[in-house]
This record gives sequence, structure tokens and C-alpha cells, in this order.
Amino acid sequence: IRITGVPNIYRCFLKQNPSGQYFIETQGSNLVYLMTFTHCIDVKHIYCNNIDEVYNVLGVEAARSVIISEIRAVLENFGIYLNTRHTMLL
Repeated sequence: IRITGVPNIYRCFLKQNPSGQYFIETQGSNLVYLMTFTHCIDVKHIYCNNIDEVYNVLGVEAARSVIISEIRAVLENFGIYLNTRHTMLL
């Protein structure tokens, strides 16, 4: 898939999650620009791991949620279980 014309997005990859749904993963992000395409993008399912951009666009609670999600993902890759309550203490 070739996607062009989105500032700050340099590459994209078509992937499939375990439930069979396809999604696009990008290198780079432009959350504000992508959220304007409600006619072709399900904006309720946009995920961005750029904490600074999430903070500027969606606010502190959304940025906090991204931090917790990213910490959990890293720990799970190493097989470490950490209760969500303990992660939220960070």
C-alpha cells in the first residue's frame, strides 16, 4: 500500500491482528491530520505511541494511558507480569 501526502508519516505497513482485522502501522505520526479523515479512518481506533503528540492533541489522561500501555507491552515482551495497579503508580 502506498500512502502519500500525510506530513510526518514516512512509511506504512499493512498488518493483520490475531482476530483477522487489518490495520496500517506507520513510521512517523500526525494525529491531528489523521483525525480529520473521519470518512475513511475509524478515528476511535487510532493508536499513537508518541506520548508528546498524544498529550498535545488529546490531553494528559490520554498520554498517561499511552505510557501505561507501552510499559505493559515492554514488560510482556520479556514475560514479566505486572499488575495494572502497580504500573499506574509510576
